[in-house]
Amino acid sequence: MNLSRSARKTDMAHYTLIARINAGDGKFPFVNVQFSKNHRPIPVERATYYLRPSGSGKRTPIKIGKDVAVAHTALIRMEDGQPLECSAAFHAGPPSSIPTAAPRRRVAEAAREYIERSKQKSRRTYLGYRVAVNLFVASCKKIYFDQICRDDMLDFLHDLRTRPSRETGQPIGESTVFNYFLKTMVFLNDRGIGKYRVREDWVQKKDWPVNVDKRNKNKKYATYMEQDVAAMIQVADSVEEALTRFLVGTGFRIGEAAVAEWMDINWEDKTVSVRFKPKFDFKPKDYEERTIAVSDTLLACLKKYRGKAPNDALIFPSPATQTMDKHLDRIINRLIDRRTMRVTRLRNRRSPATLSGVIRHSAASSRG
Repeated sequence: MNLSRSARKTDMAHYTLIARINAGDGKFPFVNVQFSKNHRPIPVERATYYLRPSGSGKRTPIKIGKDVAVAHTALIRMEDGQPLECSAAFHAGPPSSIPTAAPRRRVAEAAREYIERSKQKSRRTYLGYRVAVNLFVASCKKIYFDQICRDDMLDFLHDLRTRPSRETGQPIGESTVFNYFLKTMVFLNDRGIGKYRVREDWVQKKDWPVNVDKRNKNKKYATYMEQDVAAMIQVADSVEEALTRFLVGTGFRIGEAAVAEWMDINWEDKTVSVRFKPKFDFKPKDYEERTIAVSDTLLACLKKYRGKAPNDALIFPSPATQTMDKHLDRIINRLIDRRTMRVTRLRNRRSPATLSGVIRHSAASSRG
C-alpha cells in the first residue's frame, strides 16, 4: 500500500548522531556529537560515528564510520525518510567499505534539507532563511547542487534588485537585498559548495551587494528639536500624533513600539514597560526588560487615542489587520515628508522680504 510522504513522516524515527570513543582502560563509551552554530557536527578525535534511533522501537546504533561528513549526510537522509545508500556498507564497519561517491543532490533537495535544519533557529531567523533560500531556488536554473556557479549568484542578485516588494510594488531595498544574498551564501556554504568551486571561480568580494546597515552604523542622523516635533504634530492625525509623542516620550525603538500593548502602561505609576513578547517572537535588546517613566502629557494623549481598546490590544496595530505593524516607521516618514512639503510650500509662497517682515513684526509685538 502506498503511503503519502506526510503519512510516512508521522511514523518516522528521529536519529541522534553519536560517537564511540576510546576512553582508555578498555572502555569505549558513546557520546553525543555537538553541533556548531551553523548546524554542522563538530568532529570528535579518533571517534567512530553512529546513528541512534530515538523512537520507542529498536534503538540499536547504526554504525556509519569515521568520516563525520558522511555521518552528517546519513543523519540528514535518515531524518528525511530516505534510505541509506548501501546500508550494508554502513553497518560493515571498516572506513574503506564506505562508498566515496555520494549521489548527486538536486538544488531543491539541498534547499529542503537546509530549511528543515534551520527550524532549530528562532522562528524569525528561520523565516528569513526560508524566504531567502526559496527565492534562490526559484531563480536558479541549475538542476544539481554541484552545478551552481558564480553566474547563478550574480543572476540571483539581479533578480533580487528587480524584484518588486509585495507591500509597495517597488523594488526591495538594498538592505533586504544584502540580507537575502547573505543568507543564501550561508546556505550554500553549509551544504558544501566549497567542494565543487575553487575560490577563484566563486563569488568575489566585488560581487557582494552593499551592506547598507553596516555603512550607516556610524552615520550621523538629523536630530529633531522640540520645535521640529511640535511642527510635525501640527500636521499629524490622531495616530501619527500618538505615535510621535510615544516615541519621543519613551525613547522606544520602533520595534518595541510595534509590540507595545495597553497592558504595558501603568497609569497610576505613570510608566510604560518593555517586556518579552513570545507571541510576537520579540526579545528586548540585550534581553533586558525595562520600565520608563512618562509624562502626564503623553498619558493624556494616549487616553484620548485609546478609545475602547482592551488591555491585551496593541497600542499601534496595523490598520488593515489589527495585528503587529512591521512598518511603523513608514507612518513617521510620511509625517516628516508632509511637514517638509508644507514648509517648502510656505517658503515658495513668500518672498524673503515678506518672511523677514513677519519675523520683525513678531519680535516687535513681543517687546510690546
